[in-house]
Amino acid sequence: MPVRFRPTVSQFSIVTCLLLLTFTSAAQVVETSEPDTSYSVADSLSGLVDTTQTPPDALSFTGDTIPRADSSARTGFLQSRVEYDALDSNYLNVAENKIYMYNQGVVVYGDIKLEAGYIEFDLSNNLLYARGIPDSTGEMSQLPKFTQGGKTYDAGEMTYNFETSKGRIKDVVTMEGEGYLYGDKVKKVNEDILYVRDGKFTTDDRNPPDYYIKADKIKVVTDDKIITGPAYMVIADVPTPLAVPFGVFPGQSGRASGILMPTYGENTRRGFYLRNGGYYWAVNDYFDFSLTGDIYSRSGWALYANSGYRKRYAYNGNFRLSYTVVKEGDIDIPSTYSKRNEFNINWSHNQDPKARPNSRFTATVNLGSSNYFRQNTTNPNDFLTNTMASSISYTYNNPNQPWSLTASARHSQNTKTRAFSVTMPDVSFNMQRFYPFERKVQVGGKKWYEKIGVQYRLDARNQLDTYDSLLFGPQTLDNFEYGVRHNIPIATNFKVLKHFTVSPSATYNERWYFDQIRKSWNADSGQVQIDTLDQFGAFRDFNVSAGITTKLYGMWQYRGGWLRAMRHVITPSVRFSYRPDFSEPEWNTWDYYIDGNSDTVNYSYFENGIFGTSPTGRSGTVSFSVINNIDAKVMARNDTTGELQKINLIESFQFGTSYNMAADSLKWAPFTFNGRTRILKNKVTIRIDGAFDFYDLDAEGTKVDRFMWETQRKLMRLTQINFALGFNFQSKKRVEGKDSRVDAEVLQQHPSGDFIHNPPNNYVDFSIPWKFGANYKLSYSKPTTTETITQALSFNGDLSLTPNWKIGFTSGYDFRSGQLTYTTLDIYRDLHSWEMRFSWVPFGFQQSYNFHVGVKAPILQDLKVTHRKGFGDY
Repeated sequence: MPVRFRPTVSQFSIVTCLLLLTFTSAAQVVETSEPDTSYSVADSLSGLVDTTQTPPDALSFTGDTIPRADSSARTGFLQSRVEYDALDSNYLNVAENKIYMYNQGVVVYGDIKLEAGYIEFDLSNNLLYARGIPDSTGEMSQLPKFTQGGKTYDAGEMTYNFETSKGRIKDVVTMEGEGYLYGDKVKKVNEDILYVRDGKFTTDDRNPPDYYIKADKIKVVTDDKIITGPAYMVIADVPTPLAVPFGVFPGQSGRASGILMPTYGENTRRGFYLRNGGYYWAVNDYFDFSLTGDIYSRSGWALYANSGYRKRYAYNGNFRLSYTVVKEGDIDIPSTYSKRNEFNINWSHNQDPKARPNSRFTATVNLGSSNYFRQNTTNPNDFLTNTMASSISYTYNNPNQPWSLTASARHSQNTKTRAFSVTMPDVSFNMQRFYPFERKVQVGGKKWYEKIGVQYRLDARNQLDTYDSLLFGPQTLDNFEYGVRHNIPIATNFKVLKHFTVSPSATYNERWYFDQIRKSWNADSGQVQIDTLDQFGAFRDFNVSAGITTKLYGMWQYRGGWLRAMRHVITPSVRFSYRPDFSEPEWNTWDYYIDGNSDTVNYSYFENGIFGTSPTGRSGTVSFSVINNIDAKVMARNDTTGELQKINLIESFQFGTSYNMAADSLKWAPFTFNGRTRILKNKVTIRIDGAFDFYDLDAEGTKVDRFMWETQRKLMRLTQINFALGFNFQSKKRVEGKDSRVDAEVLQQHPSGDFIHNPPNNYVDFSIPWKFGANYKLSYSKPTTTETITQALSFNGDLSLTPNWKIGFTSGYDFRSGQLTYTTLDIYRDLHSWEMRFSWVPFGFQQSYNFHVGVKAPILQDLKVTHRKGFGDY
């Protein structure tokens, strides 16, 4: 640590006078062959030079090769003070009017900062010269580092003029936009323009870089663009024939508008092609847009419109519109020629919860033709799904009143059956629970009737169920069904004998429809005749119920060993519910007709309504259920604190049945059970559910009103059981700084860190060396005399062979055919500034592969080699 020099009053006066003399006139400096040491500043003195009053004559210097500004335009003084310091010494040579700084020298002027091992400051001309100093091994260290306006230049040697903002730099390295610029000689004309001789441009952050674009002359407009003359590409210091007569690269950070170069290739079925070519438009900081397309020599074209938008603390979303025209066969041979138009609309919108606390708008749209994904994707999640769904909703919560309103539009379609359903609009009004009998001024505890809570919900819906081929037919609007439903639940609960909870409730439902049907038997045609009446109709139903439940605890404690305690929680409950028969004539909802066999057929006036109709049959049901939970306290491994760890042995195991006292026969419902648990630190999930029936079957397999115990001396017969096993194992994440390639910003946007099957923004996570997951499901069903067994297995995983190699896979096994299901294999190689990706579907309808080698940085994303072979090539 150097000793700071503390000048006395006389010494301080001498130094001040010398500085004043220096800045008054350069002609007054006395030239001597050797510096006058009586006027030198001691070691470690920090300096502050006020150059704001420097006259014009002091700014010129002999031998300056940098073009000087016109003297008529010079102001004659600098805009702010110059501050300087060094670790070893600051030496002021009054005769030369220069300051010499050694070891970690720093000069600060406004937004300019210069750091170097050796700095020479010419006060007469406001000229800085900087270079490095040799270390103990003779290598140059503390090379100049120049910063201005947020831009940093690393150099081997540099000269800079404060007044003209011009300079010369040798062996410079600076970052321009998303790339790095190297230059043998650089002339800095002003704050915004640089001229580079023998320059290199690359996105590789290592020195020397793996690759670069070499050009003899380069012009840099800071935060705008980089312009080169004739340039060629160099890989591993080997020149390549990849050359251009000139080049223009975006130099600003962030997004930039520009042309998107297409990839080219050949497809056996569709011919030669150009894919994903178009234009990207960075509209502003919140919104961008791209329009790209594909074109094939034999089989049509495609157009894609993509847009992303984001406003911090407000909302964000993405929109994509795809339209493709696929032609196959020979147009001159109609039997072989076909033409299909496919489209897909994908939109997601999310609102920040803090933007509008009382209202929220969200959208998730996935709408398109049924064959779009089977023909236009290699994503296994898109290819294997046979459903598409959309939802757009707006919710408003009144901050001053206990109600909320939700308006939404939804759609769903099955790409296999081509069934299409759209609901628009769907409006829900909800009134929160309120207590009409609660006293305004509470005195003592609440009475049981004060706990009676009432809610209200209104649903108004307009819905169409059709097929996609009939969606835009002339009768589409007439086929919409609409109605209104009111729901009023009333409930309360109270304690009985301290340990039992009684919960009575009642529910009232009312439905409004705007048309009705009437059915009759037409003897002439031998068919049922249905007449639709444009007539408003309202009907209602209700039910009442009451339940009682409690909890039983069993505890076992152990003095030694790994297992210290077990607890079993049993939650039994009994519930009674009653509902009248709403098909009785007094409810004016159901009717009947006599068919051709003289049989009576009941029907409801509102059986086609979107909210259903009133239930039939009187019901007086008593249901029984028991829920079991088992957990344990164990000693944590490698824990010397003695604290116990809680684990769940059985998260839930529930069984029960019900008895309908009002039924004429088959009063006992099937005995059902279900259970779930997670073991091995929640990495393995086990689920099981099933049903047993108390009643036997006749010879034709029909359930009859005879117990199994009566006919076969068996308590029940198994009708269904499902077993599911899933697990997901992965290694520990690499510690940051130990071969970890986790990008904090990417992980913040995509916390799942999924590897390669659906990588966000082409991101690959190397922080997890390996992971493997699988799901197995076994289903057994025998409701009658015929049994059915189905099995399904799927698995996926990935493995980091080295810190730069990653392999991922997805597959499954079809037990019926004995073959693998849809399988993908993905290989990724990190080449630092480059990357290699290989995606392969080895067999099946989507058999294909995609090989890609290219630069990671988006600024040079067109430096790539891509080869594809799709399912059209096989």
